[in-house]
Amino acid sequence: MPTNIYTLPSNLTAVHVIGVTPADHHRLSGSKIPGYHEADLVGHPQQAFTQRGKIRPTVYFANGSRFTQSHVNDDNIGYHPPSGQHLFFGNVDRAEYRRARTDPRLFKQQLRSYVDGTVQPCTPLPPRLGEAFEGRMLLEIYKGIIHPSRSALVAVSYQQAVELVRSIHGRSAEKLQYQSTGEWYFGQKIEAE
Repeated sequence: MPTNIYTLPSNLTAVHVIGVTPADHHRLSGSKIPGYHEADLVGHPQQAFTQRGKIRPTVYFANGSRFTQSHVNDDNIGYHPPSGQHLFFGNVDRAEYRRARTDPRLFKQQLRSYVDGTVQPCTPLPPRLGEAFEGRMLLEIYKGIIHPSRSALVAVSYQQAVELVRSIHGRSAEKLQYQSTGEWYFGQKIEAE
């Protein structure tokens, strides 16, 4: 059963955007992306971030929520309210994380290293300026929940955040599937004449 909402709550605006996990237009170069908006290119589109093409960025907000714009699981697209208070929120080494996942003991140690010394919940913040993103991925840890992203969190400018929020509002709740990658996404709103 999906826990997400298909529209962005009206209280979230561009000032609340802290970054995106970018779309993978570099890997999809030459493909005709459905419902393309300039905002879909936010976050270093000239680099490949995922194993397969991700057609739209996931937008992260300061309250710990996110809006997933494309995903292979159709129940995963849309607005995801915060899952509680973050114990960890940040980019980690993707290869190291995946390697640790193959050994339950090592994985438990790795997760503990991210939250050890955490007395209070942390606040989701954009990555530091100049932080390298290649080979990284966003990891969120809540009490009892681990949410690894497909790519690194990349900070965006206020102008880019405005375009991202505008593009989310410009899409409908109709789910469509992009055959090339198998990702689900929301269609375009049809404007009445």
